[in-house]
Amino acid sequence: MFKKKLKRYVALDLNEYILRAIVMTGNDIAQSAVYEYPLEKGIFDGDILEDEMALYETLKTLIHEWGIKRYDVRFFVPDSTVMMKTFEHPTDVTTAKLKGYVEMELGQTIHLPFSQPLIDVYDFKANDGEAVLFAAPSEEINKIAGLLDDLHLEPVTADVRALATIRFLEKTIDLEENKSYLISEWSISGVSISIYTGGNVEFLRYQSIDTFKEKWQSKSEKDEISFVYDGEIEEYRAQLIDQIAEIEEF
Repeated sequence: MFKKKLKRYVALDLNEYILRAIVMTGNDIAQSAVYEYPLEKGIFDGDILEDEMALYETLKTLIHEWGIKRYDVRFFVPDSTVMMKTFEHPTDVTTAKLKGYVEMELGQTIHLPFSQPLIDVYDFKANDGEAVLFAAPSEEINKIAGLLDDLHLEPVTADVRALATIRFLEKTIDLEENKSYLISEWSISGVSISIYTGGNVEFLRYQSIDTFKEKWQSKSEKDEISFVYDGEIEEYRAQLIDQIAEIEEF
């Protein structure tokens, strides 16, 4: 959502179970390094940061181990906080001026359920009087950005996971313009769902999955982290079935 030119950078993916990082020192993805680290319970509640000091100490250690001090960092906006909203605008407002228009109209003709949002605007068809607003409350994003800054990293991009995934799919597989795609990304505690048609994001939603957090145990094997449910797995499967049933309604 908020970008500047990148050189050496780290792409961070954080949730209440695990921290993942891709470290890039050039443009060749084959030369990247991939890291995973299980997080202690209580640092995050869902995708909301609760214990900043614990995350600070964890990252402080990992930054030294991975050798990424002063790297630029990309990270995801918490999935549960992202809102997508279609809005109308005067046709004489150009694509380049849409973000400024939205900032001026917030609280007037455009309303969001939180104050001090961070926003980005996507104009699928220029001059048609309609565009899409992506917004998230600044508090959670600033928590992560401030923590990274304190650790001598440079937060340069806060991205929406669904949009990053769509960009990745556009570059790696042929998405046909006349077809609609339902894209779902699952984690232990939630699923992010988007519908994409011919360059346009038509739907975006995050659904949490209720689960017994204390029953998920991490294990490390060959530098990969996996999680095992230490309980009756049918409890969790029942939750997944409920989510799949809701997805089928879209």
